[in-house]
Amino acid sequence: MTYGLIENSMDSLNEAVNYYSSGKEYDDERSYKFCIIMLYHSAELIMKEVLYREHPVLLYECIDNYRHNSNAGKTIGFTVALSRIKNICNIDLAHYYKYLIELSNKRNVIQHYRFDIEKEALISAIISGFSAIEHILYNILKIKLDNYEEYIPYQQFEILHKDSEVYKKRKRDIGPYIKQQSIDLVTFEYDYDKKICIPCPRCSEKFLSYQNDKINCLFCGKEYDSLSAVYSSDRSCVISHYMERELGRRKEHIPSLCECPNCNYTSMMRRPSDNQWMCASCEYTLSDSDFYALEIGQQVEAYSDMDLLMD
Repeated sequence: MTYGLIENSMDSLNEAVNYYSSGKEYDDERSYKFCIIMLYHSAELIMKEVLYREHPVLLYECIDNYRHNSNAGKTIGFTVALSRIKNICNIDLAHYYKYLIELSNKRNVIQHYRFDIEKEALISAIISGFSAIEHILYNILKIKLDNYEEYIPYQQFEILHKDSEVYKKRKRDIGPYIKQQSIDLVTFEYDYDKKICIPCPRCSEKFLSYQNDKINCLFCGKEYDSLSAVYSSDRSCVISHYMERELGRRKEHIPSLCECPNCNYTSMMRRPSDNQWMCASCEYTLSDSDFYALEIGQQVEAYSDMDLLMD
């Protein structure tokens, strides 16, 4: 059996999700104890991967005696790994740092001595730990979960996010990170300085962001090569339904809103920035002349003329 750092971590994370789900489904407090242990192991290995990418020497206690490609020597533990990420890699984990410290404290009490911890306190540490691990995976390591299906199927994350406490915690944690890092979300501009966030086709959350010429979802970690790739991935019509609904709610402020001749959703409009006609549901784009050459364009033009006469 051969496991790399990430493979080993994902395997333990998979077990942590199973224990958490079992604890919730059967009200089994014992499951939370094992969830803490597995989650701690997963978090420690993920942090070691961060350090390894900076330099392999950072995994070892005795840095001065390190020899490249040598497996000799004792590796660091959870607390030192967390400290080195902050002080040597200069990575600001923000509120996730506190979450990982709390996870470590709970695990140490459980692992090394008798303990008396309220179930609610265990659940709180677990939920925060899950959020911290997802943050490191998606935003620091840029891990593509699809590459680790053998160790943790994506369905496990879907199961996890169906839990209302986990789901709400993850969303609350992403907001401050967006502000702290000044991250630009992927949006559709329907009026000057008025935008609607485009949802992720995989998880439906409005946390798509531009990162290094790619588009990443801060919630589920899915990476897309471009905006066109985002739209082409919308096989379940997550974007189509959402954008039609949201633009419909604002139709009084969007006189050009009409049905798209490509996808038939009522989400095509003239963009204020360049006067191109674009569908917010499928990204179909037409010039002014091409749009008005179509039957739908002639209808929109006729309606506009009627509005002018009534005014």
